[in-house]
Amino acid sequence: MKKGIDCDKWCSHCPTIAENGVHLFIDCSFARQVWNLVGSRFLLPPLSPPNWNDSTSVISWWTDRMEAISIGRTKAEIKGATSFFLLTLWDWCPPVWR
Repeated sequence: MKKGIDCDKWCSHCPTIAENGVHLFIDCSFARQVWNLVGSRFLLPPLSPPNWNDSTSVISWWTDRMEAISIGRTKAEIKGATSFFLLTLWDWCPPVWR
């Protein structure tokens, strides 16, 4: 139970792996599929390189990703990619949000 919400500790997409923030946004095969979809829509280079596993927190990982994809891109493009990722995650994985 976290913050009064009863949560399964296992990832619903990778049932043998305990879920945490790094797994949810970086290591999970589903998250990588979403990142690749976002990247393809915005003509970005691959968004799931193997060195992502070096990240120790979601915040450091997100900061690194935003710095990497912001080169040569407008703020509107970056906001669009971020919004598209969250919308895709919302649409594909309702249990995460509801």
